[in-house]
Amino acid sequence: MQKLLLLLITLIFLTVSCGSSKKTENNDADILPDEDIGSIDEPDDNDEENDNDTGSNVEDDVEIDDTETDDAETHGLPKCSLQGKAPCYDPSSELVWSSLSTYMTHDDAVIYCYNLEEGGFADWHLPDIDELRTLVRKCTPLETGGKCRISEKEECLSRENCYDEDACAEACSGKQDVIFSKLNDNVELWSNSKRTDSTDQFWTIMFHIPEIYYEYDSYKMYVRCTRSVHSSGESEGVETRTAECTGLPENAQWNTVSSITQTWSGIEWEPDTAGVFNEEATTENCRFKCIDSYFWMIWDIFYNQERGECVPECGKTSASVCVYPETRIFYDKDSGMLWSAQTDESVYIQNNGTRWENAVAYCENLVAGGYDDWHLPNIDELRTLVRNCPGTETGGACNISEVNGELSDTDIKEECAGCAADKDYTGKYSRLGDRQFTLWSSSIAERTYVSSDRFIWGFDFYRAGPSMSNENFGGGFYVRCTRKAE
Repeated sequence: MQKLLLLLITLIFLTVSCGSSKKTENNDADILPDEDIGSIDEPDDNDEENDNDTGSNVEDDVEIDDTETDDAETHGLPKCSLQGKAPCYDPSSELVWSSLSTYMTHDDAVIYCYNLEEGGFADWHLPDIDELRTLVRKCTPLETGGKCRISEKEECLSRENCYDEDACAEACSGKQDVIFSKLNDNVELWSNSKRTDSTDQFWTIMFHIPEIYYEYDSYKMYVRCTRSVHSSGESEGVETRTAECTGLPENAQWNTVSSITQTWSGIEWEPDTAGVFNEEATTENCRFKCIDSYFWMIWDIFYNQERGECVPECGKTSASVCVYPETRIFYDKDSGMLWSAQTDESVYIQNNGTRWENAVAYCENLVAGGYDDWHLPNIDELRTLVRNCPGTETGGACNISEVNGELSDTDIKEECAGCAADKDYTGKYSRLGDRQFTLWSSSIAERTYVSSDRFIWGFDFYRAGPSMSNENFGGGFYVRCTRKAE
């Protein structure tokens, strides 16, 4: 009985001791200082690394989503998110985006995307500014359809007319700890949209600021290539588009189409949409022809932006001469001849030599307009300059002609008198405005009597007729040298 009583007392003591011990542990936890709480539950060594996966941003982002999605919905690709997995699919734009490249020039960026093979796709391209803007988040003015007007689709790529600093640069500059790229980019990315008011600058997006801006094509930026999810993805990377032809001159019409199919070469779209004059019909190139009663002035053969004002155009044959003001070199479309500036005969009084021979030498030695193959024109070449006097124009009834072998001073037809009854001081008989004086030709006259001096044919634009003179005559003869256009 005593043993049973001792056992019962022992059991009661043990039960009370255990309960008191548990209560003491709980009370101790309640009074520990705050800084000691962490010592009870040490953090995982990977916590800091995991926090950095989303950059410096501490806000909750719906793009961070590890949940499984239907492959049909994302076309077998991960959905684009701040986790930066690439290539990825952005359902809002239906674009696929490549991984981020190293930085490179714009030309290298175009080639890089064209040659890129990633994720089983080989039809990547450098995005235009509209495509690049689909990656912007947390900055409404820069997002697609935002107040910043820079857009390839809307044909608004000029800094002067389309760039608003408030909307494109300053709109979100005050935001702190915000990731502005759907792909967590913190760099400046190239687009393939060129400023229309610049020859060597392309639009970019600075995702770290954020800002839509532009850079010289020689600068180095980062690249993300893109492709449409609806693209075939075939390795050839062939991409085509329909484009409108440009540059139709006045008094012209397209021959045969006003739009063409272009193919992306990896560097540029080909063929060019700039219209060119060509009367041979085609549907593959942008060609135009002049409308009825107008003719193409082929001045572009000699056109030089720094030297003159000649421009190709569809014009009337009566206005077929083009002048380069600084050098006073003329081009006559109808004859295909270039003409030098008019020069006074006084140039040729040298060493008591004959003036006509000095005129010949002058043209042979002339260097003008970049050419050194000038010559003194024959009488037929001078007659190509005649206008408003049908009898002496090329093909007129006047028979004085070196080409036809008629240089005699006998049996001259009356039409060779030109328009003597209506003499003119304004230059209306010359395509080049020559007036009052006679121009030397290189055609030697056939005389009916013997003379120690030769007689030379010239052309008098005062009356629009040929004129014969002694080779040593110096009374008012001028010179224009000529050469045949290539």
